[in-house]
Formats: sequence, structure tokens, C-alpha cells
Amino acid sequence: RLAEKVAGYAESGESVDAIEMYNKMTMEVILATAFGRAVDVQNGKGGKILESAVRIVGAFATEGEHASKTAGLLNFISISFPKLMPICQFLFRHIVFGDAMDYLAKASQEIIKSRKELDDEKSAKSDLLGLMMEAGDGESKRVLSEGEIIADSVGFLIAGYETTSSALTFTTGLLASHPDIQERLAEEIKNYFSENPDSTLYEATHSIDYLDMVFNEALRL
Repeated sequence: RLAEKVAGYAESGESVDAIEMYNKMTMEVILATAFGRAVDVQNGKGGKILESAVRIVGAFATEGEHASKTAGLLNFISISFPKLMPICQFLFRHIVFGDAMDYLAKASQEIIKSRKELDDEKSAKSDLLGLMMEAGDGESKRVLSEGEIIADSVGFLIAGYETTSSALTFTTGLLASHPDIQERLAEEIKNYFSENPDSTLYEATHSIDYLDMVFNEALRL
């Protein structure tokens, strides 16, 4: 979907808010891989699960439209006045999160239950949720409980949302300001797919050395 969006912007010459575009893409990927929910976030769909996810990441976001001012204030108070931390934690849970955390937990439980009932080996390793469920099936050395799986999914959402979208936005900005690097990277990608037409995007990202170099340099900066 992101490729279609970018192609549309390029064709129309319309300016685009890169951070908003990547925020939506990142949220869509995390909901699909960590919560097993295919949600078309990039086209404004998502319903209650998207609303809950946005509320949770907003509590930890430092900037952007989803950043919670209330969360920032409570964090400041708890750090400045440690004795008030229990009160701040209570308010954080009931005001900042509301029912968002409970909803995501219940949604995850439903997905886990339905996957166990289907017992589909193909879906078991298709995403992060499936891999965590496999680790918790009692057959492997590392056993994850249902509660741990849900906690890890929420942790993945909190840790991966803003960091990923910010890194992608910064890299895009660098490429826009260095057209020679952008052109070479585009050429490397085209050459790779012309030589490997059946390759997946996952395989491509691990095989194109120049792509790895560009992204690593962006992260270094």
C-alpha cells in the first residue's frame, strides 16, 4: 500500500507529510505482525483496535499528533516528585490509557484462541504473533505464557512505532537532499529485481548491500 501511495504522490507532484505517511505504515505493519490484525491504516480504516493502539503509543510519543500532553505532564510530576509516583501511575492507567490496553489484550486473546483452534501450521510462522505462540506451545525450550505474548506484542508496539517511523522519515529526508545517492540506490534496487524477479521484499532487503549501507549511515547520523 505504501508503494502505491508514494507512486501516486510522485505522479501528481503533490507534497507529502513523510512522518504521517510512515506513522500509518508502521502502525499497519505492527498491528498485522504483532496482533494478527490486517488493518488498512493507510486508507483511514481500523476502528477500535487502531484507536486503542494510537492511544497507547501516544502515551510514549515525544512529538507528533498522537503525543499525549497528559502523559508528559504525569511523567514530569512522577520524576520531580517521586512520592507522587503511585498516584501518577494510577492516573496514567485510567486517564491516559483508559480502556485501550484492556481492549488490545482482549483482541490479542481472541486472535490467539482462534489460531489455536484452527491449528494452522502455515500461519504459525507467518508473523511475530505466530512465532511467539509457537514458543509458548510447550514443545520448545522457551515457553511463553499467553500473558507474556500479549505483553510482548504491546511492548513491540510501544518500542517499534515511533522509532521505526522516525528512522524512515529521516532516511527519506537524507535521500531527498542527496539525489545522487537516491539515484544510485534506485538503480541498485532495479538491478537486483531484474536479476532476481521472484525475490521477496524480505530477501531483497537482506541482499542489496547498498541499501544496507544507506540505512546504516542514516542511523549513524
